[in-house]
Amino acid sequence: MDAKDDLLDVASLEDEFYSEGHDLGIKDGRIAGQVEGKVFGIEKGFEKALEMGRLRGRASCWMKRLSTLPERNALSTSEEQHLAEPASNIPQHVPKSIVDAMMSLTKDARTVMPLPPNVRLEKHINALLSITDPKGLPKENDDDAVANFDNNLKRAMAKVKLITSMIGEPWDSENPADKPDVSSQKGDGSGNIEDLSSLSQEDEDGDSDHIFLAVDIKERGTIGCAYYIAREERLYCMDDVKIGGLEIIERLKIEIQPTILLLSPRVEHAKGSGSRDRLGSLVEGNETAPTSYQIEIRPPQEFSYDGARSKLVGVDSLFQHQDHGINFFVPGESSIDNEVDLTNLGSTDRQGKLLRLSSWVDFTSRVSVGCLGAVLACIQRRRGTEYLPEDPAAEYAYRVKSVEMFSLKGTMFINADTLVALQIFLPESHPNAFNQGPGSQGAKESLSVYGLFQHLARTPQGKVRLRQCFLRPTLDSHEINERLDFVSALVRPENAIPLQKLSKSMSKIKNIRTTMVHLHKGINGGSKGPSAFRSGVWATLLAFAYHTIDILDTLGEVTGELSMRVRAFDAMNRFDLHAVGKMIHDIVDLEASVDQHRTVVKYGVSEDLDNVRRVYDGMDDLLGKTALAIVRSLPQDVDINLNVIYFPQLGFHITVPINHETGQAVYSGGEELWERMFTTQNQVYFKDSRMQEMDETIGDLWGAICEKEIEISYDLAQHVLEYEKMLVSVSDLCGELDLLLALAQGAVQNKLVRPKVGTSSNTLDIKAGRHLLQEMMVPSFVPNDLVLAGGSDSNDSDSSPLTGSHSNLPTTLLLTGPNYSGKTIYLKTAAHITYLAHLGSFVPAASATVPLTDAILTRLSTRETISRIESAFLLDLQQIAQCLTLATPRSLVLIDEFGKGTDAADGAGLCAGVLQHFLDRPREEAPKILAATHFHELFELGFITPPPPTSPDHGKLAFGHMAIQISPIHLNPTPRPSPLFDQVVYLYTFQPGLSTESFGTVCAALNGVPEVIVDRARALGDVLRRGEDLVGVMCGGMDEEERRGLERAEGVARGFLEVDFEGGVEEDVVDWEGVLGAVVGEGADERGDEDRDGRQVVEELEGSVEGSVVEIVD
Repeated sequence: MDAKDDLLDVASLEDEFYSEGHDLGIKDGRIAGQVEGKVFGIEKGFEKALEMGRLRGRASCWMKRLSTLPERNALSTSEEQHLAEPASNIPQHVPKSIVDAMMSLTKDARTVMPLPPNVRLEKHINALLSITDPKGLPKENDDDAVANFDNNLKRAMAKVKLITSMIGEPWDSENPADKPDVSSQKGDGSGNIEDLSSLSQEDEDGDSDHIFLAVDIKERGTIGCAYYIAREERLYCMDDVKIGGLEIIERLKIEIQPTILLLSPRVEHAKGSGSRDRLGSLVEGNETAPTSYQIEIRPPQEFSYDGARSKLVGVDSLFQHQDHGINFFVPGESSIDNEVDLTNLGSTDRQGKLLRLSSWVDFTSRVSVGCLGAVLACIQRRRGTEYLPEDPAAEYAYRVKSVEMFSLKGTMFINADTLVALQIFLPESHPNAFNQGPGSQGAKESLSVYGLFQHLARTPQGKVRLRQCFLRPTLDSHEINERLDFVSALVRPENAIPLQKLSKSMSKIKNIRTTMVHLHKGINGGSKGPSAFRSGVWATLLAFAYHTIDILDTLGEVTGELSMRVRAFDAMNRFDLHAVGKMIHDIVDLEASVDQHRTVVKYGVSEDLDNVRRVYDGMDDLLGKTALAIVRSLPQDVDINLNVIYFPQLGFHITVPINHETGQAVYSGGEELWERMFTTQNQVYFKDSRMQEMDETIGDLWGAICEKEIEISYDLAQHVLEYEKMLVSVSDLCGELDLLLALAQGAVQNKLVRPKVGTSSNTLDIKAGRHLLQEMMVPSFVPNDLVLAGGSDSNDSDSSPLTGSHSNLPTTLLLTGPNYSGKTIYLKTAAHITYLAHLGSFVPAASATVPLTDAILTRLSTRETISRIESAFLLDLQQIAQCLTLATPRSLVLIDEFGKGTDAADGAGLCAGVLQHFLDRPREEAPKILAATHFHELFELGFITPPPPTSPDHGKLAFGHMAIQISPIHLNPTPRPSPLFDQVVYLYTFQPGLSTESFGTVCAALNGVPEVIVDRARALGDVLRRGEDLVGVMCGGMDEEERRGLERAEGVARGFLEVDFEGGVEEDVVDWEGVLGAVVGEGADERGDEDRDGRQVVEELEGSVEGSVVEIVD
C-alpha cells in the first residue's frame, strides 16, 4: 500500500512542478505587464501633456498679440514675467546655445505682428486658455480622469483649428519633427490612454481631407454632378452632361477622387453596387487613385432642384464675403430674429440671394443643381453628428465660402445659352403631334450647325456619338488631329468612291449593345409587329457581321496613312466576325422566322428535330386517314361531317357539328361515349380512345418542335455571347467611324478646310472665315479675316509666352459700325470656327489656326421665358457675370451690345467697366475678347483707357468696324431725290478702325418706318450728337406760327398761376367762367390778339382738344 502511494507521489510530481511554474509565470507576467503598461501609459500621457502644453503656449501667444484690443483679459503676472524674463526660468545645467536659441525665439515672439481687434476671437482664445489651464486638468490615474483629459485635448485642438481659420494661419505652425507622431499610432477607438486613434490625423485633418461627390442621372441620360472639398471650403457644380453613361460617372470619380460618393437611386451604377456602404477601389491597378471611398445611396428628395436652391440661399457663409451693401427685397415671408432690420419686415431677400447665386451657378443645369442640394444635406448631417449644437467650432466646420462651375476634364466648357446663341443646337416643336407627347423628344432639329451634320450619321451609335461630340468638344489635341487626319484622307478626290461605299455599309449597321442586351434576356425578335424578326437579334447580328467585313475591305481601299484604319483592323477580327455570321447563317432560317414570328432552325441542324418535323409535316395525311377510319366505324344511319384535328398543347380531337335546336352534338359516340372537351359556336370537340392513344404515341409535336428549337437557339446564343466583347467593341468603333464619315461628308458638302489646332501659340488666326448658316440664307456671303491673341497660362504646357510679332497682337477686338452691317455674324463666325475645330471637323474658312480653347463664353442673346422671373437685362447681367468669373487665358469671350437693356448712361458705364476689367489684366492672363457696341462715347469721352505705348501690354486693344459705302446724297440730304435705303450700301467687310455712326435711322427706313418719323429721329439724333441743348435748338428751328402758338400757351399758363383760387371768396358768387376768360384774354393780349375777346379764345382752346371735356364746377 505504501509502495503504491510513493509511486503515485512520483507520478504527480511533474504536475506539481507544472502548476507551480504556471502560477509563478502568471505572477511574473502580471508584474511585468503592469510595469510595461505603466511605462507605456507614462510615455503616452507625457505626449498628450506635451501637446496640451504646446496648445497652451499658442493660446498665450495669441492673447499677447491681441494687445491692441482695448478691453481684454490680461495675462497673469507669472505669465508676463515668464515672457519677459525667460532666462530666469531655465535651469543652470542647460547649455548656453539652447538658452540663446530660446531667447531668440522669445524675441521673435515679441515682435510678431499683432492680431486685429476681434471680440469673438478673444472669446475663443480665452476658452482655449481655460481648457488648457494646468490647474483644471485631471491628474488622477483612473479611467474617468484619462477620458476627461482626452476630451479636453480634443476640445483644445478644435479650438485651435477654429482660431487658425479665423486669423488665416496654418493649423500646425511648428516643425513637424518636434511634434509627437501620434498619427502613426493605431487604436481601437475606445478612448483610453493606450488608444491614440482619437488624437490621430483624422482629428487634425480628417475634416479637411473629405471630398463629397454627388451624382444623379435623369432625363434620358442627363448626368449632373457636384462636389465639395472641405480643405478649400468650396463647392463645385458641373454643367449638365447630355447623353451620358456610366463612363462619365467613372471619369468623374477618377478626376475628383472623392472620399464620400452620394448617389441617387436613379444611377444604375449605384443599383449594381449591392450594398449601401461599400469600400472599393476607384481604378484597379491605379496606384495614384485613392484606396477607397464610401457610397451612400440617398433618397431622390435630396436631389430636388427646388430644395437645392433653398439650401443654397440658406448658406450664409456664401454671401458674407460678397456683401456690396446692396440688398434686393421683395414682398414675402421673412425670418424674424434679433438681427433683422425692422424696416424690411414683410419682405425677403431670398430672391436677391438667388440673383447673386445665378452669377456663379448656371441654374439651367437642373440635375447638377440638385446634386448641390445633396452635397449640402450631407454637410449638414456631418456637422450635426460631429459637433454639439453649442460648440462654437461647428460654425466653421464644413463651411462653404464659394461655389463655382466646372466641366469635365479635357472638354470645352460651353453652356446651354451659348449653344443656342451660336445656333449649335436649335430644337423646335415637332410638326407631328404624335411626336410631342410623353415618351418622345417632342422636338426636331431646326437650322443649326448640328443639323448640318445630323442626317449624315447612318448608325444609331453614330448618331449618339455625333451628338456627344457636339455637346462635349474635346481639348485633346492628339484626338483632334487624329480625326482631322482621317477626314483629310476621306475628302480626297480619289477616296470619293470608298466614302460612298462606307456610308452605304454604315446604313446597315445596328447598335450591337442593345442586341446583346436582348440576347441575354432571351429576346429573339426586335420591335413588335409583323416585321419584328426582320430587325431581330439574328438578322441584326448576321447583317452586322457581313457589313463590318465589307467595311474592313473598303477601309483597305482608302489611300493615305490612317490611325483609325489601324485601330479598325486591330478591333475588327475578320475571322471572328465570319465565325459569328456563319453560325447564325447555318442554324437560323431567317425567312421562315419572319413568316412564323419566331426563331426557326434550318433542316440538317438536329436529326431529332428533323424527324419530329417530318411527322408534323405529314400530319394532314394522318389526320385524314384517322377521320376516315372513324367514319367507317360509325353506324350506317349516322351521316355527319366528322373531322380529326390537332391543337398544339391540347392534342388530337374529333370535331362533330352541333345541333342548334338542342345545343348538343349531332353524334357523341353512341355506345362508346366520347369525352366532350369544349364547344364552339358550330362544333363540338371530343376525345375517344383513339385520340388518347395518338396523344400518348405521337404527343405534342408542335411543343416538341418549339422546345427543341429553343434549346438550339439557347446554345447558339451562348456561343455568340462568347464573342460579346469583340462585337461590342466593333459596334462602338463603327459609331466612331460613322462620326468621322459624317464630319467628312459635311466638309465636302459645305466646302470646309482643315484647321491647325493645338499649336503652342494661343493665337486665333482666321483667313476668309464664313458663317455656315448665314451663307445658306444669302445669295452671296462676304468672308472676313480675324487675328486675336490670348494670354499664356504658366500652368498650361501647351502654351508659350507671346514673343516677337505675336506680342503685339490684340487680345481684345472692339467692333463698331452701323446696325445691319454684320457685326454679330462676325462674332459668331469666330466662335463657330473655334468650336468646329475642337470637334475634329473642318471649318468654313480659307485657312484657320485655332488654339486650344477651354471655354466659349458669350453675351449674345437673351432667352426670356415666363418660367424665369428675371428681366431681360438681368439675364444679360448673369451671362456677363459668368464671363467674368470663368474666363481664363485660354477662353474665347463674345460680348454683343452689352448694356443696351437699361439707361444709356448706366449701360455705357457697365460696358466700359467690363471691357476695362479685361484690359487691366496682364497680357499673359488676358482671354480673347470679341465685343461689339454702339456706345460711341466709350471712345469719344475716354471711358476706356488702352495701355500706354510704353507699357508691355500696349496693343492689347484693337478697334474694327464693318464697312459701308455712303453716297453723296446722304452726306447732303437736302434735297433727297432717291429713297433712303439707296444712299447707304452695306459691304459686310471688316476693316480696322473706329466707326462713329450707327445709321439706326437707315435701318428704320429699310424696315418700313414712316419717313416723317425717320426725319424727326435724324434731327434729334444730330442735336444729341453735337451735345447741344435739345430744347433750345428745337425751338430755334420753329417757324413764326409755331413760335406764336408757344408764346400763346405760355401766356395762358402764367395767367393761371396768378389767379388766387383759394382766396376765401364764396364759390357761388364768383364768376369762374369770367375769370377764366379774363386769364385767356390776357394771354391773347400778350400775343397781340386784341380783336378777340376771352370767351372766343376759350372756345378755340376747347375745340383744339380732341375728345376732351372741360367742366367748370359751380
